Amino acid sequence: MIASYLKDGWNLSAALYEEFNTANSMTGYRSGSIFHADFTATKTIGQWTVGPVAYYYGQVSDDSCSSATCLMTYAATGGTLGNAARSNVWAVGGLVGYNFGPTSLSVWATQEISANASNPAAVAATGSDFSLIPKGMTVLATLNYRLWGPEEPAKPKLFRK
Repeated sequence: MIASYLKDGWNLSAALYEEFNTANSMTGYRSGSIFHADFTATKTIGQWTVGPVAYYYGQVSDDSCSSATCLMTYAATGGTLGNAARSNVWAVGGLVGYNFGPTSLSVWATQEISANASNPAAVAATGSDFSLIPKGMTVLATLNYRLWGPEEPAKPKLFRK
């Protein structure tokens, strides 16, 4: 779902969506669902656009697998006990853009300010949770230009005598 308020140069938008994963056809292992939320609050003044941006993503359901698959996976690689069952990441930053006319350029920069992960199965089995999730910075640039578009209709010619 995406909702936006676009008026007088303001762009206030929120995009909410979720990834639903399917089971691996070979092992039966299924990663949990991941929820995403993106937020934008920008203002365009003349050719410039500036404002804050933020995002969140988190695994909102546990990974799952058959007990035989989990045992084989754990024996071979550390399996689900070594993987985070849930995670949450929050990031904030800003956007700066310029409209050159036929093209526009936007640069987004965000810093992850909160990141955590947990695995209750690992705690129950070993007494410790080894889940890790790093925090980082993301910088993204977009360059937009029109490849093709309908031309403006011809203006009627007026003849006077």
